[in-house]
Amino acid sequence: MQVCALTTGLNQPGSRFRWRQYVPFLEHAGIKSTELYTRWGAYPPRSRALRPLWLLANSVEIPKLVHEANRYQLRFLQREMISTLCTGEAFLKSPFIFDVDDAIFLNQRFSGIDRIARRAALVICGNDFLEAHFSQFADTVVLPTAVDTSRFHPGSGRPATRHIGWSGSSSGLRYLYEIEPALNAVLQRFSDVSLKIIADQRPVFSIIDNSRVEFHAWHPASEVAAIQNLSVGIMPLTDGPWEQGKCSFKMLTYMAVGVPVVVSAVSMNNTVLQYGNAGIAVSSIDEWVDALTLILCDETRATGMGSIGRKIVETHYATSIIGPKLASVITQQME
Repeated sequence: MQVCALTTGLNQPGSRFRWRQYVPFLEHAGIKSTELYTRWGAYPPRSRALRPLWLLANSVEIPKLVHEANRYQLRFLQREMISTLCTGEAFLKSPFIFDVDDAIFLNQRFSGIDRIARRAALVICGNDFLEAHFSQFADTVVLPTAVDTSRFHPGSGRPATRHIGWSGSSSGLRYLYEIEPALNAVLQRFSDVSLKIIADQRPVFSIIDNSRVEFHAWHPASEVAAIQNLSVGIMPLTDGPWEQGKCSFKMLTYMAVGVPVVVSAVSMNNTVLQYGNAGIAVSSIDEWVDALTLILCDETRATGMGSIGRKIVETHYATSIIGPKLASVITQQME
């Protein structure tokens, strides 16, 4: 059995965590795999001046990738090949699986995402909100984004400094800015606590003193160590349609390393916390302040939450749980 995965790029989270980390489980099930992606990536460069060249380069390369993918027994499409559009997907042979881990249909152009879904033999959705949309067009199954618990594991030793931590793409920094008053209030109360940001760009806060912020440039080799020594991990979100499509992966990585969490009470975040008291879901600035203060003031409670979080991930969201399920889904599509 052979499958070709068309992913969004080398270091893109979807490529790494919705496909690449599952390859050993596929191999164990007798599925040989190949991964293809354009050199230029599925997402446009920040510079608008470079976007026409990026689109042209992808337009040349994508037909070659589609031609190569069509030689395989099955194709696994991890999101769209060019963000918001249906391009080479129209020429993919059937059957192919469409894997979606964000509410990408909200920003689609010319109904491109829905057209891809209609052609797919199956749409794999990261959560129930995504499935509710894509079930209109194709057969669906929900497989949450898993965490490799052998890699994301609790650190050893007690850190010398306490940290409120956030890890993610700079596109998500806007959520941090929205709770900046709460973060500032907590930092003012606890002089031994700093705000640790792991991202591809340094944040620019309006009221938080820069001396209270530790910035760590994200790198795949250090992403685990960067969160292992957090005192509490945070995942703020607004409560909108795009956020409903989030698969809580940031939250799950904190939990996997035994860190208690404070998260916005939105969508899948609530679902995860229903499994146990691994943290606190909040809905207002005051609740953010109260929740962070509670965890920072009670080390015993924080340790207990971290242990429960680790167990939740091991039981429900580990690659050892989700990987065999994906292998089974792929096998069924090849039969």
